[in-house]
Amino acid sequence: MSTHGGESGQGRRYRHVAGVIVPALLVVLALWVWGRTPSSASLAADGPRSATPVAERSVAPFPTVPPVGAAPTTPPSTQATTPSSTPAGTPAGTPAAPPTATPSITTSEPGGTAGTAGTGLDAGRSEPGIRLDAATGTDGSVAVTERVRLVSAVDVLRLAVPDLTAGGPAFATARPGVRDLRVTVGGSDVPLAARGADGLQLVALPGSTTAYELHYVLTGATVRSMPSRPGRALTGLAPLSRPEAGTSVVVATIGSSVLNLTCPLLADAGDVTCSDGIRGRMTVRAPLPDSAALVVLQVELAGSG
Repeated sequence: MSTHGGESGQGRRYRHVAGVIVPALLVVLALWVWGRTPSSASLAADGPRSATPVAERSVAPFPTVPPVGAAPTTPPSTQATTPSSTPAGTPAGTPAAPPTATPSITTSEPGGTAGTAGTGLDAGRSEPGIRLDAATGTDGSVAVTERVRLVSAVDVLRLAVPDLTAGGPAFATARPGVRDLRVTVGGSDVPLAARGADGLQLVALPGSTTAYELHYVLTGATVRSMPSRPGRALTGLAPLSRPEAGTSVVVATIGSSVLNLTCPLLADAGDVTCSDGIRGRMTVRAPLPDSAALVVLQVELAGSG
């Protein structure tokens, strides 16, 4: 009977120990599981994860399609670089060519007064006559483009260096001449026996024509104006062409070195000033008859004060 009571007491002790240890193990297991599970607070703090930015992806973006009628745009990374207009080996800022003493005549019309239609100042361009476009150089030479339009066709040109002695006593010793002469018909050069002249020259044309152009440099036509301030001079100018009598002549000048124009052979000798326009773009007020087509330019040469 004592043995049965001892066994029962020992069994009760085992059950008591198991009842203490098993709950403790369950508590420890529950605490371990709870520590491994993220809390809702930590999830809220972390927030949702952002997607990988498009720019960081390796896939190239699609090209932008412009609206209809708009010019297509090129992404900055693929824009072509505009090549420099400066030739290879040419330093930047290097002038194309050194300036010359005699300026050239441009293709633009340098007349002093706009709207010359109906005034007779279109002589040599759209009307029969001669037009001289002149640009004075710093050395006294004059670059001239002489346009001629005739009523009757010719096949031989009579060219003669002008006589300037009628311009006044200052031209008594003047010795005008021509260099770099070119004759063109319809934009094509006419063969010449000589590109310079100091007298009369006949030029045979390849065919009959009513329009031609002369390009030349007039030399020896500038004389010092005495008495006057240093640098002031007078330049005589008259057509090189000798067409039929009665041909009207228009003279226009380019460049600020020309101060005034006078026409000493006009019938009204009391007022020989015949300039119109502004300084740098002057022309005669009205066409001159070929018998009085001598114009004296009052010029200011380089180095004048």
